[in-house]
Amino acid sequence: MKRKITVLFSLLLTLVCSALCLFACGKADGNVQASVVESSETLLVIRVDETDGEATLYNAMQYLQEQGEITFESQSSTYGEMMKSINGKANGENDNPCWMSYTSDTDETLANTAWGYAYNGETLGSCNFGMSSMPVKAGCLYVWVYQGF
Repeated sequence: MKRKITVLFSLLLTLVCSALCLFACGKADGNVQASVVESSETLLVIRVDETDGEATLYNAMQYLQEQGEITFESQSSTYGEMMKSINGKANGENDNPCWMSYTSDTDETLANTAWGYAYNGETLGSCNFGMSSMPVKAGCLYVWVYQGF
């Protein structure tokens, strides 16, 4: 009887620890909801609708892919996740042309309008961080443009 109680207690403890880990891991990834505003072969405009304040542009892209709204491929690097393709359009040879990210976020630590992109009469700033390090904010636009430089 004592052995059965010990096994049962161990199982219960394992379940509780697993549930806590799943909850904690989900928070660390950054929860986000986003929507596609515009999409073409060389342009993807997304709006972040909700975020827990810890989400990144990569989390928003993952969310949209999970919803079946887009496809994308990225590659891990020493700088974080780097975009390889969006909706089947891959970066060019030697990454020129390539997918570049811009945002309507006016926080100068996050975006640089000197390297901006004109969209709907507004100059969006070039993202100062890669997509896995770029924090996203609810209400802001994040634009991927396939372009050479």
